[in-house]
Amino acid sequence: MSAEGGNDKVRIFVDHGSCSGTAHCQQSMPNVFVVANRKAQIRDDVDWDSIDVAQLMAVADSCPWYAITISS
Repeated sequence: MSAEGGNDKVRIFVDHGSCSGTAHCQQSMPNVFVVANRKAQIRDDVDWDSIDVAQLMAVADSCPWYAITISS
């Protein structure tokens, strides 16, 4: 399983096979991520136009399990 989200400027992919649910992403960007059932999910109500892409990439880079991929 996985989670995807984004718009025409940025796309996020969370690999649930790698995600361990540490919630680091949720703590760093609660406006984008939420942890449910021990897996990172992408919130349904994300305002993609206001997302700081550099911050989002830093969160992905700091995922201890490398479960988050960002493309822009």
